[in-house]
Amino acid sequence: MVRFTRAMRAKEIAEWECFYVSYNSLKAFIKRDKSDKPSLEFKFFKILAKELDKAGDKYVSMKKETVERTNNLLFIEKPSIDAEQEAFELSKLLRNLIKFACWNFNIICHLLQRLQRAGVPNAKSKFLKMYEEQMAKLKCDEELSGILHELENFVKKISPELDTNGQDEGSLRQSLLGTVAGQLGFSIANELISAKDELIAFQNLTGTQIEKLYPDFLTLLLAVISSPLYFTNFYMLLLTGSAYSASVNTDKHFTGFLNGVNWLAIVACGLLYKYWSTKQFKIPITFSVLMVILGNLLYFLAYDMQSPLYLLLGRLLLGVGNPRVINRRYIAKNVIPSARVSWSTSYLAGRILGVALGIFIATALYSVEGTFFGATVKGFNICSLVMLFIWIIYFFIVIFGYKEPEISTPIESKENGPNLKSWISVTLLLFLFSIPKCAQEVMYTSIPIVAEDHWNWPINYTGVYLGVISLAVAPIHIFIAHKAKYFEDRLVIIAAHIICYVSCYIMIPHHGMTTFQYIAGTLAVHISATMVDGYSLPFALKKLPVGTIERSLNAELVTSLVGSLLRAIGCLMVGLSPSLIINSNF
Repeated sequence: MVRFTRAMRAKEIAEWECFYVSYNSLKAFIKRDKSDKPSLEFKFFKILAKELDKAGDKYVSMKKETVERTNNLLFIEKPSIDAEQEAFELSKLLRNLIKFACWNFNIICHLLQRLQRAGVPNAKSKFLKMYEEQMAKLKCDEELSGILHELENFVKKISPELDTNGQDEGSLRQSLLGTVAGQLGFSIANELISAKDELIAFQNLTGTQIEKLYPDFLTLLLAVISSPLYFTNFYMLLLTGSAYSASVNTDKHFTGFLNGVNWLAIVACGLLYKYWSTKQFKIPITFSVLMVILGNLLYFLAYDMQSPLYLLLGRLLLGVGNPRVINRRYIAKNVIPSARVSWSTSYLAGRILGVALGIFIATALYSVEGTFFGATVKGFNICSLVMLFIWIIYFFIVIFGYKEPEISTPIESKENGPNLKSWISVTLLLFLFSIPKCAQEVMYTSIPIVAEDHWNWPINYTGVYLGVISLAVAPIHIFIAHKAKYFEDRLVIIAAHIICYVSCYIMIPHHGMTTFQYIAGTLAVHISATMVDGYSLPFALKKLPVGTIERSLNAELVTSLVGSLLRAIGCLMVGLSPSLIINSNF
């Protein structure tokens, strides 16, 4: 620490001395204060925030002055001694400005490290996250880089032979010998090279510190890959559900109840996980993975036990173990805003990938038969066995690699949120808007049954068809993500409903139904559901703007639960209409 103090004194700008964060006094405060750790943290953060404001205000005012003076300099067409002197002063000011920001940032980080050693856990990440806006005041942005570039161009105007890019002091001195600018030109160039070095050092420093504002990478990766893993698991079982139901002496339409129970469990446990994840993340995610493991195990053993109850319990536990709410909240709470969109998009893309991947894998494994430690392995239960081992690996990675993030106590907003009437009305509207999701899930659940009963499609053919139409609608997600703002929500949702209803009408076999008629209808239903999926959340956010991730109910959670509930209803419709699968469901 003595070495750091000496380095700080050596780099300190004398005329700005009183504007630096007071390193020595704050260091002494940490040693002197004997209060409990939460109290020490609160008092220290308060003092450090004031020091940060002091340094930040000075930096902002000096940056403003630098920008104004640079703009005035650029109006000068012909170089003069006064202009050269001003360029020299500006290059010196620019170097000092970057150095000032760099060392204040360095001082803050050192002080927070000392606070951590004094027994306050995660002090650095906490402070940098809490005071992100104030820290942004000390940011060396593109504006300063632009000033540096303009001053370099001005130096070249003074001395055409001079180029500050990639030259060391010796080569600069040599290139300036005999030029009109002489020593003054060299001094300006030298200051600019120093400013460049300071800027690179500061960018490296802040880059290192900002990296720590992200969650632990392995933990974040575990949260994101849970999406494709879970939906791969779900749709592997969906494809073979009718065959598995028939193998345990129940009607093949029993698969509708299996999928419906799965979705209902997701809805019921969504609220539980929402509350639980406000307290912690690792234990709920561990619990959810255990439920998925147990669910796959029961589902696998159902054939040997010849038990529809095992099938039902297996899918129920699979729904209980859906970690969507936990992991979406983890990303929303622990990833900094600049990176949150990309990680959230990756999570959502995982669902599309999981649907197609699950169907294709189930298709490839359907012909497998054998035994595993005495248990019978068939094409309809091998999927649960494969996913059982994958989830066990995931479970151990969670146990040993998942790092519990800091759970901050939410600050209650004094602003009143939407009243109960608003929530009910918006939820009902979402329910009506999302009917195509119900139709889509009917399609997923019923296609293996209808295709086999009406056209004798083998399961492999059905699997390829389902996988292809699942991937075929992926471009719609991309289009909505980039072009949604150009279309009115209401018009898109109306168009989606028209497509859905026309498609359902087409599939009613008035005088028999052709294969082309059914394929066109199912594809159109998937398109309509995808359109609704992309616009439901923006609609809810507009109608319920005050909802935040801290509330027990928010727009995102309500949209997700409504969609899952409608999917459950669609699946249950398949289970309840075994003899009229095409007519009654639509």
